[in-house]
Amino acid sequence: MWYNINMPDAKSNLLEKTPIVEPVKYTNEESSYVGQILHRILQAKMDRDQPRSEFNGKTYLQQFRNNEEIANTTVITTPENKDLAVYSGTVEQKLLAILAEINRLNLTGETRVFDKDDNELQELSIAITDIVHKTEEIEEEVSLGNQEKKLMRQLELLKQGTVFIQDNWVKKWHSRKVLKGKFSGKVSGVEWETKLEKVFDGPVRDILYGPGVYLGNIRQFGVKGQPFIFTTKMTSYQEAKTRYGMKKKNTEGKEEYLWERWENVPQKLVPLVDLETIPTMNLGGGWGITDVEADQVQEIHYQDEINDEYQIFLNGVPMLPLGFPLSAITPSGMFNIEMQVLQVINPFFTYGRSFIAKTEQLTKLLDEMIRLLILKTRKSIHPPYANISGKVISEKSLMPGAISMGIDPGALVAIGAEGQGATASEYQMLKELRDSVDRVTISPQFTGEAGKSGTTATEVVTLQQQAQKTISLIIFAMGLLEKKCQWLRTNYVIANYFEPVGTKVDEMRDKLVSTYRTLSMKTTLPDRGAGVRKIIPIDNKDDMTAEDIYNQEAYEGTPEAYDGHRRRTREELGMEPLQYLYIGVDILKNCKYIFFTEVEAKPRDTSVNAKLMFREELRDIQAMMNMGSVPNMEELEKSYATVWNKRKEKLFGKPRDMAEMAAEKGQGGANVLNDNSPNLQPEIEGAVV
Repeated sequence: MWYNINMPDAKSNLLEKTPIVEPVKYTNEESSYVGQILHRILQAKMDRDQPRSEFNGKTYLQQFRNNEEIANTTVITTPENKDLAVYSGTVEQKLLAILAEINRLNLTGETRVFDKDDNELQELSIAITDIVHKTEEIEEEVSLGNQEKKLMRQLELLKQGTVFIQDNWVKKWHSRKVLKGKFSGKVSGVEWETKLEKVFDGPVRDILYGPGVYLGNIRQFGVKGQPFIFTTKMTSYQEAKTRYGMKKKNTEGKEEYLWERWENVPQKLVPLVDLETIPTMNLGGGWGITDVEADQVQEIHYQDEINDEYQIFLNGVPMLPLGFPLSAITPSGMFNIEMQVLQVINPFFTYGRSFIAKTEQLTKLLDEMIRLLILKTRKSIHPPYANISGKVISEKSLMPGAISMGIDPGALVAIGAEGQGATASEYQMLKELRDSVDRVTISPQFTGEAGKSGTTATEVVTLQQQAQKTISLIIFAMGLLEKKCQWLRTNYVIANYFEPVGTKVDEMRDKLVSTYRTLSMKTTLPDRGAGVRKIIPIDNKDDMTAEDIYNQEAYEGTPEAYDGHRRRTREELGMEPLQYLYIGVDILKNCKYIFFTEVEAKPRDTSVNAKLMFREELRDIQAMMNMGSVPNMEELEKSYATVWNKRKEKLFGKPRDMAEMAAEKGQGGANVLNDNSPNLQPEIEGAVV
């Protein structure tokens, strides 16, 4: 989906008075078309918002709000604070523990590109993957950073059991005002001109507000196969005006709205209640599907993949030509919205079950048990009294150190036995409830409750592996979510990223060539350690020879040769390695490619977990060497450099022959690794080995 914010040649009209709004005038055909769309929208809303057994008799909105309250440990105080509200925060604690465990894993998507003959184009696969990840970094210029969004969508999936994501290609301009001459301090006569500067042109990923998403068939699992999807959101009238109410000069020099029907958008609307009200409504504007406050605009974005249609309604006014193609908005002609469920309720229902749904009743019982124990303890220490004195006595008179005049102590009689606080059986019941919550969620060691000092590296790894098994289905769902994010973004990258941004003269080849976006990514290069990969689209890849690419990778940024000496390479100078990937845009545009996205849940390369696992691997190799095996030291050195994200050449010299090393020690190869190798087991913070 394209959003153009502050289009060039557009003039802000924020200071203009709101014009008199006239409803849109339709032909009979147009009225019928809008009525049909409105009927589908309202039917989808009614289907979703009714109580359902899948939501334990609640509506979707009730279930959504309930999950939010539990996940955030929302404390609801009673009037005058006469009763005790207890919320243990158990669910919130476990949610955060799971989220922390998930983010120990490197859930990063990869794109694999194949040609029509099913041959993988490895360089193009690497390039597309790098571009996708780079656009996620650049996205921070106009939105939240990718890591923040990842945490938010993962938490939303845990809380609600269903999360919706959307990708849009956004072009954004900022207004820059330049004074004509210098400001002298006089208000009168000051003039300036407004120039619009493009500040962003790329994809942006959003998490959609669940209650604002409506699917055409709630009995269809997933987004694929939905007859249509529409989303709603509320914005202020002035904000909507800056996006849709901009003006530009036409060819005749007359100002007109970029979106011509903005002048028909009313500032008030009437919510539609049921299907019977549609024929009586003025479909030209002023309707919505929910109540809207004054000076608010309800945006409805309607997508129909089957019929290839897309529409934007602002307070009931269609902003695009009726029947506008969805394929002109999204690169693939498919929905630019994806969804993921945490746990499938059944294959014939759209929404999923949340992590909270598994614990809601148990945690309520747990909180109630804690509340009762607190009340019982309070009663045992400060019991209620019957006042038979005939006088009004305040609660303050029973507080320690209080002095009350003229009251017979015998006139106050404690109600119930004193000194009977919480019993062992009641604490046992509390423990049973806690254990029940743990059994249906995650064990206490996940939350740091069972940590012990002196834990060995093996024990740490074992606990982490057990943790991952316990939440394996959650990790699987999170991986599918990131895979879908990668797929949406890949569509936009292939469709829009390789468009020319200008031209230049190639002096070496004496011809005019197109220029494209380029990018550099810090990454781990195969067999070369940490380095930089540069993605460079060009008109024709055949223009670059293997020698050209080698010279760029080997000598870029190095001093020229002098005094008859040869030019030294980046490797010889100890500089970080480079990899150049040239992408032939001519081939990319003219060939039909098939691409897939995949996400593998594996520990982060530089995490403590990865280092611990490597040390366990070394110990296994040592055991094999004790039985006569000879390890491949070069491969071990490569693995070591990868785990610690170092350059192999800086850590190790030229590999030595194992027989030579053994001969120096006057022994066989049994303990070569132990006696002749560098110490590959540095101290790791937080682990005892």
